[in-house]
Amino acid sequence: MLKCPTIKCDKALEMSMQWLAYIKTLIYETPIYSEEDFISKFTVTAASVRETP
Repeated sequence: MLKCPTIKCDKALEMSMQWLAYIKTLIYETPIYSEEDFISKFTVTAASVRETP
């Protein structure tokens, strides 16, 4: 079993949660009325986050 220092794992988890919250905020900036709308917003958001330095 691979062990990692608790501090590094906690920091990585915290950063992941912050990214997820950021992505959720971007997706739900405007109302979503359909599944297709959600998918398109998710795709655009994922692309913009990927391109962010």
